[in-house]
Amino acid sequence: MLKTKQDLNKQLDVRGITYHEILESVNIRSKKKRIRQKAVKKVLTNGSFLTKNQAETFSQKTIRKEEATNSPSGIEKLPVTLLLKLGKSYFSDEPIIKYYYHSTKPDYYKNKEILIAVTKDQYAKNSDQQLKTDIDNELQKRAK
Repeated sequence: MLKTKQDLNKQLDVRGITYHEILESVNIRSKKKRIRQKAVKKVLTNGSFLTKNQAETFSQKTIRKEEATNSPSGIEKLPVTLLLKLGKSYFSDEPIIKYYYHSTKPDYYKNKEILIAVTKDQYAKNSDQQLKTDIDNELQKRAK
């Protein structure tokens, strides 16, 4: 049972979810601490409180964290415009590249986390060396 804040933090670390992601998934907009804590505890103790889509999103994030070890660590620091430019050049069929600036698609609209995850995934599995060299060159430019 989650009785202390330390137990809550341990559960969050084990599941790979942040406190704010849970609040967003449950659509808790209240600023009252007690209500927010109850919602988080409910999610952690009763996994069915999440919808299937949200549960898949959380599981995909953990999988992507494991796959991220194959890609360079500085991709998160690259600007969104550069990531979109690289995406349009090398993997334009991805929905995040198509709908990044479309407000009608709330899952993709200005979602930098998904953009970074897709870029890392493509970097890891893409056999095209040009993508890898372009990303590495940009990282070296920005490291200076």
